[in-house]
Amino acid sequence: MRLITSHDFIVVHESAGWFGELDFINQLHTQRGFPVGRLNNSCGYHNIILNGYRDYNELEAKRYRPDLDGKNIMARQEDEQGCHVQGLNARSLGICLIGKFGSLIPSIPQCIALFNQLVVWCKRYGIPPDRVVSHSEAQGMPGTSFKAPDGRKECPGSALDITWVRNNIWRLSQAA
Repeated sequence: MRLITSHDFIVVHESAGWFGELDFINQLHTQRGFPVGRLNNSCGYHNIILNGYRDYNELEAKRYRPDLDGKNIMARQEDEQGCHVQGLNARSLGICLIGKFGSLIPSIPQCIALFNQLVVWCKRYGIPPDRVVSHSEAQGMPGTSFKAPDGRKECPGSALDITWVRNNIWRLSQAA
C-alpha cells in the first residue's frame, strides 16, 4: 500500500452503472488487480456515494432504498493512494457516484453528499475548487491516462457538469 504524497486534486467519477455499492465495486476492482487498502478492500476510490439501488435485482424490481440514496461510504483511507486515475493517484482523492450521468443527473441526496464531502476535503487539504476535476479532465494532465470502463470518452457523463459542481463547492465553502 502506498501513501498519497500530496492532496492536490479531487477527481469525480461515475460508476457507469445504474446500481452498485462498495462490495460490488470492490469485486470489480479486485478482478482488475487493484491493491488491497487498509480498509481491507480493493476499491480504487476513497469514497462512494450510493443511489438507492444496491444490485440488479433491486433495480429490476424497482425496490428503491431511500435510506441508501446519498449514503457516502469511505472505501479507502484518505492518506493512501487510490486506483482511479493512472498517473494522478499519488496526488489525488477519488470519489465515485453510483450511476450513469450521460443524460440523467445524480439524485438530490447524491448531490448533497457529494458537495458535503468535497467541501470537507477542500477545506481539510487546502484544495481550491478549480482543482476538483472530472475523470475526463484528469486525462489531459501530464502523466495520466484515461480509460472509461465501457469505452466512453467522458466520466462522469455530461449531465453532471463539473463547473456546476465547482461553483457549488465555492458557494458552500463561503457560507460555512
